[in-house]
Amino acid sequence: MQFFLMTNLQKAQTIEVARRVAERLMATGGVVRASQETADALGLEGVLSGEFERQLRKCDMVVAVGGDGTIFHCAMYAASASRPILGVNAGRLGFLSQVESDALEDLDRVVSGGYKLMRRALLEVEARHEGKSQSFLALNDAVITRSNLGSIADISVFCNHVLVGDYRADGIIFATPTGSTAYSLSAGGPIVDPALDCLIMTPICPHSIYDRSIVFSPEKTLVSRPLFDGHQDALHLVVDGQVTARLLPGAEVRVRLSDKYVQFVDLQNKDFYQIINQKLRLRG
Repeated sequence: MQFFLMTNLQKAQTIEVARRVAERLMATGGVVRASQETADALGLEGVLSGEFERQLRKCDMVVAVGGDGTIFHCAMYAASASRPILGVNAGRLGFLSQVESDALEDLDRVVSGGYKLMRRALLEVEARHEGKSQSFLALNDAVITRSNLGSIADISVFCNHVLVGDYRADGIIFATPTGSTAYSLSAGGPIVDPALDCLIMTPICPHSIYDRSIVFSPEKTLVSRPLFDGHQDALHLVVDGQVTARLLPGAEVRVRLSDKYVQFVDLQNKDFYQIINQKLRLRG
């Protein structure tokens, strides 16, 4: 079995965990591939390296070593190549990871095929302005947020051309079921089983007690239009924690479930609610 190894090269601790992961996979008969940059950082004999896209296409599985942020980043590449992804936790919480850095013996089951796959939905996010558009995929969420901490965002949200509401808030979160346990949960949104296909909208600190999260069916398309009164600063679109677009007057953001999805490797064979109980207790 061939693995494409990805990791956060900015953290020495994460690189060390990635080195141990590569050693374990190769020791049990796996073939490890990586980009040239990653292979140089690992400094291991036997790791096949070269141009990123070519090595990715040759693998059977993507192995992402790091925290949830690294896994979000790697998941987009795994989805584009239609490859499953395995998360190895080298951070703290590691909500999306299946293998902990102190239990790398679990990797032996991957090489032998002792795992299942979990399908996770993605958001397709499009920012439009003056005839131009930018498109993004999100595993967790897309957030329209203010750029100035002292300002309030006024945003209208439509569902299939019907007005859902005019929101005065710090912003709006559009989340997948996977992302329901992240920022959306912190903002008061519901926990949603990731086996469901749906879209969650959660206002951030809304100025009305009646503005609450709404869960939409999978065929719906949501359109958000920031309202500018001449005083409000430009807003930002943040996709999976990364600022991706600046929203100016006349801009709109369209969000729907993507036809693409990510397959995560499941080694733990735990029910979603067992994982919720275990992981969220660690948050306090």
